[in-house]
Amino acid sequence: MYAAHKKDINRHKSFHPLTYRNLSKVEQRQEAEAAQKKAATERGEELRRDQEQRRYDDLVLAASADSVGGQLAKFRQVENIFAAEAKTGRADGSASAGNAEVAGVASSLVRSGALAFRKEEAGSGRKRGRDEGVPSAGAGAADAAEKEKKVVTGFMSTSDAAQLRKELDMLQKERHDPLRRIEQFQNRTVAAEAKRRALETKSAALASAGTGEDMEKDAIRGRIHELLQMKRRK
Repeated sequence: MYAAHKKDINRHKSFHPLTYRNLSKVEQRQEAEAAQKKAATERGEELRRDQEQRRYDDLVLAASADSVGGQLAKFRQVENIFAAEAKTGRADGSASAGNAEVAGVASSLVRSGALAFRKEEAGSGRKRGRDEGVPSAGAGAADAAEKEKKVVTGFMSTSDAAQLRKELDMLQKERHDPLRRIEQFQNRTVAAEAKRRALETKSAALASAGTGEDMEKDAIRGRIHELLQMKRRK
């Protein structure tokens, strides 16, 4: 009467005789959980490799005085940033397109002032002032306060994000510039030499005055001050 089935017909029933629930849904949930765990594990490994590479690049930038190693390390860091962004964009391209459209609508609303919040009390006070024909000082103050108030939504456009990334890159380049480091080292050396000469002049003047103990104290104080400055630079 009934045709033979190759698969278990109980898999798609509402209640399975063993688990009292839909077995196909249970298997789908288990597969989804396994995929999530696998993705989390891969992401953790990727983050660990990125952290190790970043530490290595920082050590290279701190230790190497030539521009080739520094440029290579900085290029690798920037390349990792753009690679992660491209990977995220490929993963959810449709979602990013929808978010871009929503962001464009939100930015247009923000520019037009449609998202600005207004107080009903101030509006009713201005209406009463116009109806009665009496100029109210509270309404003028409310208008001035409303003009000074700015809309802050926390939204950042793509151009603003690119400009911020560019500024951060420029700051990092200036901070890791070998010529800038050499200039800072020369400035520190000149300042230390000038301080040493001033201390020697002062010690010679104190020695000629016959105050040997004060000279030793000043020398100890100067040495302690130099050590503290070196520790702060580190």
